[in-house]
Amino acid sequence: MLEIISNSCADDTKILSIIKNFDSIFKLQNDLDNVCKWSKDWSAELNVDKCKITHIGNNNTKIDYMMESETLNLFEKDLGIYIQSDLKWDTQIKYANRVLGCIRKSFKFPQSERIKLKLLYTSIVRPQLEYVISPCSPFLEKDIKELERVQRRATKLVPELRNLEYHERLSKMNLTNLKTRRFRDDLIQIYKIINGLECINLQKGINFNLNCSGSLRKYNFRRHSQTLVRELVKNCSSRLYFLTNRIVNHCNQLPNELIEARNINCLKPDEWLSQHMETTAKVQ
Repeated sequence: MLEIISNSCADDTKILSIIKNFDSIFKLQNDLDNVCKWSKDWSAELNVDKCKITHIGNNNTKIDYMMESETLNLFEKDLGIYIQSDLKWDTQIKYANRVLGCIRKSFKFPQSERIKLKLLYTSIVRPQLEYVISPCSPFLEKDIKELERVQRRATKLVPELRNLEYHERLSKMNLTNLKTRRFRDDLIQIYKIINGLECINLQKGINFNLNCSGSLRKYNFRRHSQTLVRELVKNCSSRLYFLTNRIVNHCNQLPNELIEARNINCLKPDEWLSQHMETTAKVQ
């Protein structure tokens, strides 16, 4: 029986562990040994060469782990996505730019074929910029600009749009800027978690303001019934800008009819999203 969290996707299995001390290291290695023993007992031997490990966090001790007397190699790519130990986007942005460069060299987009470009971009390039966006959304300004720059390049591939402003190119191609899309994805994800549409085991859960939410509501009656508060975080930017923290200000400013909406499609229209983003930017 594994002592640490495991997660399966298709024919892949991942073992996750938070390393705090030597006991944590021993438990993880013990789980790996148990997996190897189970595979031999059931005649389903593992291909150890394909078993990889990644270390997340700047203070990670990066201990070497073994499977069948072989040291596991580090991996950078999972399901087509490059994952850095600091959860930054540098490598993934370079890869998305390379994919976009291949599209530019392989196709020509005359005036009448902007739809073809949109199809290629939204199906091949944009998913590279939005995968696992909820748990590790970019928070550094340079990463946000670099992500948006990829879409800026893509919208310039159609000659007739090349000299227009970025927002005009987006309107012509019926696209939304990536920042607004990330905000919408955050709202949808937090809506699913709060309303039990997805079962996600958050380590510290969602922090509701008990003075403003639910039956214990005491003051500030102008706010809606699910007011959130930020978690106090020190010396961990990734945690500070995690989903349950970065969505707090936006979520608290939403009207009550959206918070209590029965249909998730109410959170998807672009018009009110863009207006809300502009209003929030002015307030900040």
